[in-house]
Amino acid sequence: MTQVAELLLEEGREKGREEGREEGREEGREEGRILTVKIFQEAQRNPQATSEQIGRILSYLKEKGMEENTLVVLSADHGEMLGSHGLMSKNVWYEESIHIPLLMRQKNRIQAGRNGVVFASPDHMPTLLELLGLQVPDTCEGRSHAVSALGGTEDSPQHMFLCSYPGSPESVSAFAKQGMNHKAHGWRGIKTPEFTYVISNGYMPEEKQEEYFYDDKEDPWQLHPRRVERDCKDEVIMECRKLLKWYLGMLGDDFLWEKDRG
Repeated sequence: MTQVAELLLEEGREKGREEGREEGREEGREEGRILTVKIFQEAQRNPQATSEQIGRILSYLKEKGMEENTLVVLSADHGEMLGSHGLMSKNVWYEESIHIPLLMRQKNRIQAGRNGVVFASPDHMPTLLELLGLQVPDTCEGRSHAVSALGGTEDSPQHMFLCSYPGSPESVSAFAKQGMNHKAHGWRGIKTPEFTYVISNGYMPEEKQEEYFYDDKEDPWQLHPRRVERDCKDEVIMECRKLLKWYLGMLGDDFLWEKDRG
């Protein structure tokens, strides 16, 4: 059940307690069920509608003889929890939220298949520019994977930087009232094909710092995170911390490294 549905259920229970009637509890359950069904119905319709429109584009390119000189790309800016881990929306480090689609098609140039490189969001621009034969600016933060997209072998990093900042008006205002920089909070992490490592300062000033390590090979659904203590000296954790600090320094990120823990 989603968080929204749970809230509706609790509202119904409270109503039942206040009025001394079981009907209020049942009403909350039913409202929660209806809302959950509606959300999932909408989520199912969106990919279907998108697929239909992409089909129209591909059919047009084929009809006009443009398949060989047109690069078609399907991607997104974030995933969607859609009830997984009891969460909705995004802004969390779970695979459902951070893993986005990336499909490329150009007839007789990009061959069908899967690509195993670690492709971060900033890599979109340089990759597409190089595939289009355009110059990649020196100031670009991402890395081009054009060679890999065309079937070649590349020596690219097997890790990428993850980040999320408090952005809601309520959250930003709460930090400002205490004279705190909201951009120093949220969470930062490292993602590789084998694991996800995260340090979270939370989205509100009163939240404590937490540090997690997920073995994504042994626990692909990320149900059993390892909670890391500050004094941990494990070699893998130390390497993760070192790499994350490198990213923070390179990007000029003001993330608060030392914060009270629970």
